[in-house]
Amino acid sequence: MAIEQTDIQKIRSEADIAAIIGEHTALKRVGRQMVGLCPFHSESTPSFTVNAELGVYHCFGCQASGDVINFVCEIEGISFVEAISRLAARLNIEISTESDTSYHKRSKWKDLASVMSVAVEFYHEQLMQADAARMARRYLRQRGYDSAIVRQFKLGYAPADSTRLSLLLMEKAELAVEAGLISYSTYQNNYVDIFKDRVIFPIFDSGNTPIAIGGRILPEEFRTITAQVGPKYRNTKESILYSKRKTLYGLNLAKKEMSHEGVAIVCEGYTDVIAFHNTGKSMAVATCGTALTEYHIKTLSNFAKKIILAFDADLAGQEAMARLYDWEEKHDISLMVAKLPTGSDPAELALSDPNLLRQAIDNAQPYLGFLVDRYTANVSGLHPEERAKAAQKSLLAIASHPNSLVREEYLAKTADLTRLSIADLRAQLQTIIEKPYRSEVPTDRKRQAAEGSHYTPHRQNFVRESDSQGSIAQKREDRQSGKDRGKNPYGNIQKVNQTSSLSVSKSDESSHSQKKNPLSKGRASSRGPIAGEVALLLAIHQPESIAHKLAAPLFTDELQQRAFIALTKALSFMDATQNSEEDVSRYLYQLSVKRIPEGTSADDIISSLCILSVEKKIDSLLLEVRLAKSTESLNHTSEEIGFAKHALEIIKAAQTNGVHTRDSVDAREALVSWLSDGVLPNYGI
Repeated sequence: MAIEQTDIQKIRSEADIAAIIGEHTALKRVGRQMVGLCPFHSESTPSFTVNAELGVYHCFGCQASGDVINFVCEIEGISFVEAISRLAARLNIEISTESDTSYHKRSKWKDLASVMSVAVEFYHEQLMQADAARMARRYLRQRGYDSAIVRQFKLGYAPADSTRLSLLLMEKAELAVEAGLISYSTYQNNYVDIFKDRVIFPIFDSGNTPIAIGGRILPEEFRTITAQVGPKYRNTKESILYSKRKTLYGLNLAKKEMSHEGVAIVCEGYTDVIAFHNTGKSMAVATCGTALTEYHIKTLSNFAKKIILAFDADLAGQEAMARLYDWEEKHDISLMVAKLPTGSDPAELALSDPNLLRQAIDNAQPYLGFLVDRYTANVSGLHPEERAKAAQKSLLAIASHPNSLVREEYLAKTADLTRLSIADLRAQLQTIIEKPYRSEVPTDRKRQAAEGSHYTPHRQNFVRESDSQGSIAQKREDRQSGKDRGKNPYGNIQKVNQTSSLSVSKSDESSHSQKKNPLSKGRASSRGPIAGEVALLLAIHQPESIAHKLAAPLFTDELQQRAFIALTKALSFMDATQNSEEDVSRYLYQLSVKRIPEGTSADDIISSLCILSVEKKIDSLLLEVRLAKSTESLNHTSEEIGFAKHALEIIKAAQTNGVHTRDSVDAREALVSWLSDGVLPNYGI
């Protein structure tokens, strides 16, 4: 069912595109634009630009383009209608006409978010004010949490009374059940709370919307329910609001510092994240009870290129290690490991020795270096057999690294630490490399891999995603290779083999400001004459300065001319991008995030365009003179050439002098009229 265009326009106009994109990649202001790393492909130099005034984005690397709806479609891997529904729910906009399925999803997401928000506020208020939360507050103070941290993370307390939240949400009981906040008890014949006598850790998405809750059981000495049973941590279940695999706890609070420092810290739990904040390392996040996946890595790479693992990273299996190195290369990151004291975690270390925790982050090692150090630590005094076993572990780790120079460095280190022959170790390493690494994986893991199930190494810190989990990453690759073209509602994302700059080059800028070197020389950009591109930039960003002076025949480049015609026929810039051919639409998106060169003069640009187009016209007329078959035709063509040359002399003189006189403006207008309708104007020559 079609959605009303007025609703779509309202969403585009009210949505803050910079804020929404900023939830997925760090943006920095450069002039009037926002620039950052592209969330759709891996890069180290920012080529992704957002024009908040026009409500569009464009990547000069992978050519991804669009508006806020387009962005949500691509980043979430959802349909156009679903993206509109999600944005409408976020902006509290009622959509006039939509399918029943779309309406249901939008309404359900909004309702679940509302219920979750009520629960978060209720639990937070209980912790801050309720007398029954005294022991919970005492426990948190013992953990080093002051009121500022409690408010920052919106921590809460679930009362021991099993029906407090249920009564509060009784009118929305079904939604609360679906969100995993309450359940129906056949024993009590009533709704009861899922969380009882627990410290509450709300989980927010990157846009700061509460989407889930984690509850920690209190230690025995702090419990109200002395016979409390159940897991140490309990989370709300997954829903259309909450996906564990796509969520990083604390990202809403950490992304700004990540972008500033260029570093992201990944830990295992909520308390670890808070511990890092308490020690001044506020760029920490945690996976929500799941393994670290490529989806997490890709998300973090949009904010920081150095990712530090602050948990036990002693992996089993070369296959998992090779995957990590693949992630490093694919997403252009450095994967590091913080060496924590054996048996400790960040939360404990923050209490006992916060300086040591900070040092562990500051002195984080490359992943392979961490493993080699661990396997070869304190082996010099051991028996030869024990040193050989340590060397074998180290070689298995080294063999998984794709870079031969890196392997050689760590091979030498292993030889030094184990006091074994480097030649013998090199031969053994080569044997390991030549083996299929899957043969090193235990039989049960081989079987799991063959069956397509998850292979989760030691302590479930990493995971080899199944085909279904990897589908989003594959879609990204398909889109960049062009395989997925046509699924984008605007069809603007396409891989091209050329490099564009974020703005007109410095040399081009100087050519605009130097009147002695006019643009009539006809220098071309990758998209055609530079004068034509700058004219379009003015038409998009400063239409009042040039639009009424332009005409289609002034553009000698065919793409530039079609782009100008699209702008003149449209009611708005967005209308022009949506109702034009794919190459024109993509070009307009590219121009929308370029900067107008400093010192640009609309009169200079119009004159330069005029010179280029008239000189081209004169060339064609000279050909007509040579082919003329009648005196009348020859005289008429000669008259046109004489008119055009005389008018051009006036315009060129004005450009050389840097002053656009009344005569030069009249000459230019006469030429534009002649180019447009083909009739020789009544112009005094």
